[in-house]
Formats: sequence, C-alpha cells, structure tokens
Amino acid sequence: MTFARPTRGLSILALLCGAFAFNACATDPEADETEDVVSDSEEAVSYSCNESSDTGYTNGKATPITLVTVQGRRIEISTADAYMAMADAAARAGVIITITSAFRTNAEQQYLYNCYKNKNCNNGSLAAAPGYSNHQS
Repeated sequence: MTFARPTRGLSILALLCGAFAFNACATDPEADETEDVVSDSEEAVSYSCNESSDTGYTNGKATPITLVTVQGRRIEISTADAYMAMADAAARAGVIITITSAFRTNAEQQYLYNCYKNKNCNNGSLAAAPGYSNHQS
C-alpha cells in the first residue's frame, strides 16, 4: 500500500489512523493495543496510533509535545507524519529508509551529555546539553 498524498489539511497519519490527528485508530478499536503495518514492499513501516505526552525542548525552552511510535521509536507527531510521507516517496523510488534515532527524554539526554563530558560511557560520543538537543524537539 502506498500512502495517498494528503488532501488539504489532512496528514498522512491522519489518513492512516482515520482521524484528524494521529491518535484515533477509530476505525479499529483493537488497534490501540497493536501496531499497524503499512507496506507494498518487502519492508513494512510499522506505526502505532497510540499517543503519549512528554516534555520537548527547543533552545532550552520546555514545551509539551505529543509522541507516536513509528518503527518502534517514539517520535513527535508532526515529525512522524513527515517521516511517513518521506518513507512513502522513498519506497516508490525503490529505497527503504529506517529510523535509527528518535525522541529522547530530558533524563536520557542528561545521561548521554554526561557520557560526552566525562568520556566514561557511550564511547564519549558527542551529545548536546539537555534542552538543546534536536532529539528533544
């Protein structure tokens, strides 16, 4: 199955989940407990219509965000929608893309930042200070 281009005002995920936001899965009451899979190729794009809330950060400023799950990763809802459109376009071109990293809580970002500062875990890989990571927005 390929995704139809959204009609004015509707997102890819809204069309998939049968609502104007990626939350309802209203057409299938059982769907809240499972992940749906959309594919017309050997590689499936799994997603869940379950929403969760968390605190996101942009330039150190906290803001409430809504997350959904795509390919087993928690992603902000508008990012997930953009990803689904991009994955569809890539699949139509014969390219399969996957998510390798996604949203991080403040505690997760703090841990990775400490690893970076102290060079004692996570191979000392570069990490932004909590509140300033793209993974938090």
